[in-house]
Amino acid sequence: MRKTLQEKRRLDVVSRLSRKETKRAMRDLHVISKEAVKYALQFPFP
Repeated sequence: MRKTLQEKRRLDVVSRLSRKETKRAMRDLHVISKEAVKYALQFPFP
């Protein structure tokens, strides 16, 4: 999809798509790290 948009010079759409991908990745990383901390807090501190 990105390749065809770039070939058609629709860089505005590519830019918007890039922002969506970045937001999705950041959200996924946030959720994963939050779950990791939640799991780690189940155990007593050494």
